[in-house]
Amino acid sequence: MRGELLKPRQLKAMKTTVFDSDYGLGIEKLTASCGKELWGHGGGWVGSLSYAATTEDGRHSFALNLNGDWDAGGVGAVLRAEFCDTP
Repeated sequence: MRGELLKPRQLKAMKTTVFDSDYGLGIEKLTASCGKELWGHGGGWVGSLSYAATTEDGRHSFALNLNGDWDAGGVGAVLRAEFCDTP
């Protein structure tokens, strides 16, 4: 997100969302409940859920992995606690 890995044109292409969604080329745009815009991607498999997110400027990043029978609904609360001033 800080332009250190991809050329600006490539990063712009990744962040260009498609099909009336917030999903681009491998990353998705999401807005935390406090209004902060983030970019990230998640995935899961039986017994495991992962998600990584970063701010637009790339200065604040966070990654999590949950093991067990987890519901993805809790990810929003974790992102809010990490990126918003108030939980």
